[in-house]
Amino acid sequence: MAPSVSNVQNAIEHIYPKVQSFAKARTQQEIERMQILKGKIPSPASSDDEEEESFSDFGECDDF
Repeated sequence: MAPSVSNVQNAIEHIYPKVQSFAKARTQQEIERMQILKGKIPSPASSDDEEEESFSDFGECDDF
């Protein structure tokens, strides 16, 4: 592991316990929404019959 990666990891491990107590308490609705967005549970709006969204409709991007 590169030294800079190790330094960042150590900094995160040092600060996380100090800021964790200030984290916002999540409602059940927020937890379910996050799980849907992460793909852990299926979205109630999705069905097996729907086609998956394709990003090919967006075309090429030459900005980079």
